[in-house]
Amino acid sequence: VVDQHLVTKISTFLRQSEGLVFPGQPEFKAALMSTLELICQRSELLLALQESICQSLLPVLLDLLQRSNSSDTRFLCLKLFTAIVQLYLDAPEPHSDSLQRGSTASHINEMVFNILLPAYQALLVDEHPIPLYAQKLLVTLLETDDGALIRRVCELDLHATFFSFLSLEHANNN
Repeated sequence: VVDQHLVTKISTFLRQSEGLVFPGQPEFKAALMSTLELICQRSELLLALQESICQSLLPVLLDLLQRSNSSDTRFLCLKLFTAIVQLYLDAPEPHSDSLQRGSTASHINEMVFNILLPAYQALLVDEHPIPLYAQKLLVTLLETDDGALIRRVCELDLHATFFSFLSLEHANNN
C-alpha cells in the first residue's frame, strides 16, 4: 500500500543510501528509484500524497540531483521532479482544495528559488539529456510564473545560458 509513511521511508532510504557503500547498495538504490518511477506513473497517488511528497520526496530528489556522482541518478531525479512538479502545478481544482494547491505551489516555488535555480548552471552543462529536462522544467515553471521566476533567473545571470540553447549552432539542435 502506497501511503505517506511509505513515501517518507523511501525518501529517507534514498537519501541515506547515496554515497554509502554496502553489499547490494546499487541494487537497493535501483529498487528505490524503480519504486518511485512506478509511483510517479499514478497521478491519483501523487495527488493524494501531495503533502508528503512535497515535504519529503521533492527535497531528496533535489539533493540527489545536486550531489550524486551518477549521471543516471541525476537524470532520474530531474525527470521525476519535473513530472511531479508539472502534475502539481497543472492539477485541476477538483483533485485538490485550493488551500492545499496554494501551499504546494508555494513550497515548490521555495525549493525552485532557493535550491534548484542556484544549481541550474550545472544542470545546463551536464550530460545529455539532463540539460533538455532542465529546459523542460523551466518551461513548466514559467507557465505559472508571475514574473518572480524571470527576475530570479536574471539575478542569477542564467538567461544567457538559456538563450544559448536557442542558437542554431547548439549541439542539441539538428
